[in-house]
Amino acid sequence: MIAWLERERQKRTNADQPSSSSAAPSTPTILNATTVSTSGLQLGARQATKRKAARPAIPAADVAGGAAPGQAAAPRDVAPAVPACLDPVAVLPSELLFRILAYLPLQSRSQWACVSRAWRRVACAWPRLWKDLPLVANTARGAKALNGLVVETLVRRAKSKLRTLHIRAPALTDATTRKIAAFGHLKQPRLGRDFPDLMDFAFVDNRRIPSATLVTLCAAFGANLRRLTLSGTCIKDEDLAKLFSRIPALETLSVAECTSITGDAFTLVQDPLALRVLDMRDCCMSSTTAAAAMSTRCPQLEHLDLRGNRQLSPLCYRPLAHLAHLRRLLLTGAGGSFPDSAHLMLVGFFSHVQLVELEFGLCPALDGNNLQALFTKSHASLENLRMPGAANVPVAALQLLSSDATPCARLRVLDLSQCQQLGAAVATRNPEVAGLFAKLPSLRVLCLNQFGDLLDSDGAKLLLRGVSIDLRHLELRGCAIADDVLLALVTNLPRLRMLDVSGCTRITPAGLDQARRVRTGVQVRFQTTRKDESGVRKRILT
Repeated sequence: MIAWLERERQKRTNADQPSSSSAAPSTPTILNATTVSTSGLQLGARQATKRKAARPAIPAADVAGGAAPGQAAAPRDVAPAVPACLDPVAVLPSELLFRILAYLPLQSRSQWACVSRAWRRVACAWPRLWKDLPLVANTARGAKALNGLVVETLVRRAKSKLRTLHIRAPALTDATTRKIAAFGHLKQPRLGRDFPDLMDFAFVDNRRIPSATLVTLCAAFGANLRRLTLSGTCIKDEDLAKLFSRIPALETLSVAECTSITGDAFTLVQDPLALRVLDMRDCCMSSTTAAAAMSTRCPQLEHLDLRGNRQLSPLCYRPLAHLAHLRRLLLTGAGGSFPDSAHLMLVGFFSHVQLVELEFGLCPALDGNNLQALFTKSHASLENLRMPGAANVPVAALQLLSSDATPCARLRVLDLSQCQQLGAAVATRNPEVAGLFAKLPSLRVLCLNQFGDLLDSDGAKLLLRGVSIDLRHLELRGCAIADDVLLALVTNLPRLRMLDVSGCTRITPAGLDQARRVRTGVQVRFQTTRKDESGVRKRILT
């Protein structure tokens, strides 16, 4: 490089000097860093001088402000043109461009593909960008734009990489849905080969589409489905039975808030199903025959959600005892108020099924006998127990949690909010509640909310004596604890991350500040209500 610069300098020097036959040949010199820099600057200056000399003179009329008559206009340097914007498709590597586009939502990616033909070709060349299609249209205008052509275009871009197709359009019409289903039927003969990864299909929150159209739509894309979501639709039992026959490998089904579902679809199916997760929240299941058919046709069922089934009869629980693989049962608000004669049914149910998670929110039928039967059979596998508002559960039944005969060593979540008998025992300083949670080593979440004056500072110290130091989440909302208990909790629980004391009127701002200074890693949540200037009570979070 240095030799080349020296040769260029010599050429420029010889060109500037007049030619002479007697001129002595130039002797090459060794250049150092300073000489190279100076030579480069001189070379750049000479080239700039030549360019200015070769540039035509600018007329005087074109000079800003004009020039005096008879005077030559001063030459003006024209600013170089601004370079055009570089095309990211032509400049960026394909891997980097793909990573950038992968972070964009689906709508932005679709708009990016409409900029030019070149960009559209690049977008269509990467099917992985379109493998997940969450098509959401919450307005009538969005539903009008979400037509069969849009779905067909996006699905064709995904090619064989299509994995998820979710359609949420409350205003979507029946005609448009039929067009989408018609495109699926065109691909149906080769659906297994064209979309081998399409295992999750959802069509939710639309009660305008008839049940027969939903069956046609799901069958069009449902050759290899593993998960089907039809929440908030008008699907019926007889049409659901048709889907079971057309989608034999279905493992997860959600028909939440489908008021036409009563469970009779299982009575219309002859072959066993592969269902493992069944969500029937807010449905109308009430028949014992349907429950018996469910337990027979779904032998591998592990998760059953029957929350909000107000018409559910207690007699439906006995057939469900045959579900040997059931691990999670949600019954919050199911069945309303059970009569006393139903207690034996629940006891028999618990004694045959080992549960991992049980939720009995506000269930009046739960009492000490039920818990005893549950802990006797499922104490080794119980991980989640939520029973807020269980007014009939005595303290003697809760003592089985830490009993040596039925140790719940895997229990991680426990919710005993608004348990009246527990609150009364704490208020009277019953020694049976002392160290109630001491033998729960895996406990991570504990909820003791809305006890009011029954759970004051002394009662909290008595009840939480010996609680696991690995506790991460503690809720004491609406209790009568004071600043000393708050400070003791954040000090003695080293792994605590969340402490909710909202509505505890005896806790002062000074106590909150002191607790937060002692443990900076704990999120102390305190939410209360105060009146503003107009007299309206508003929630204030500090």
